Amino acid sequence: MLKKIIIGLISLSFFTSIFAVNLTDQSIIDVKNQRKSARKAIILSTIFPGAGQYYVNKKSITAYLFPIIEIGLWYEYINYQNKGDDKEDDYKKFADTYYSRAHQQEVQENMISEAAAIDGDASTPHNIYNELHFSLSDQNIQHFYEDIGKYDKYIFGWNDWYQKYAANGIDWVWGSSEIDPVWLGNHITDPNDPNYPQTDNYDRPNCSMRTKYDGMREDAEDDYDIARNFQYGILFNHILASLDAVRVTRKYNQDTFAGRTFDYGIKTALIDNKITPVLSFTKRF
Repeated sequence: MLKKIIIGLISLSFFTSIFAVNLTDQSIIDVKNQRKSARKAIILSTIFPGAGQYYVNKKSITAYLFPIIEIGLWYEYINYQNKGDDKEDDYKKFADTYYSRAHQQEVQENMISEAAAIDGDASTPHNIYNELHFSLSDQNIQHFYEDIGKYDKYIFGWNDWYQKYAANGIDWVWGSSEIDPVWLGNHITDPNDPNYPQTDNYDRPNCSMRTKYDGMREDAEDDYDIARNFQYGILFNHILASLDAVRVTRKYNQDTFAGRTFDYGIKTALIDNKITPVLSFTKRF
């Protein structure tokens, strides 16, 4: 995201600097007596908000307002980004402590064998662990930490679920009348199917550890979302500052030179196919 902001700001400074040439009615290279360049002001304020205003007029209030806003936005961005990082470390430690791939694999293999016993084929569509579905990562990467909270079929690795439903005998949990394929993956939706879940007296497995884990991940994502909003605020502050630099430059030049009927400066001219600086005198009647 920061890379996109930097690229956007560079592009903005390029195009707005070209646009500023028309706004100020100056040549591409124009060194006028005391006159301020809108192009330069825009580039400065695009790089750091308020710098262009300070270059044009040190008394301009926006020369100090934009830097204060910029510092505040960066502070809050870093603050919430760090909060999100800390909470991410916390939920990863929680998962490393209370989630077992071995338990998940044990229950998973049992379910596969039960599916084979019921239908005679372990790769039937309602078996969510067949080769058509992705498997839980065996490394502690981002997908692992996301999958164990996001997908029901990976609930079996949580310690509290395993101890309650699997440690003392797991066959009863997913027999032909007690398995809940709709809960696991919504693969059986026909009520006439003999394996359609019988939920009248079904003790639906619950997992408080997974619930807590999901809450920890949501808290981290909330902080990351706030940090991203401050990133957008930083980008908007740069855009607004660059536009305001045009206003400040225009006002300064108008206030400073409005009553002057004679002006001079250095302009550029094309002489013998070469860009040559020339001394220019202007008289307004």
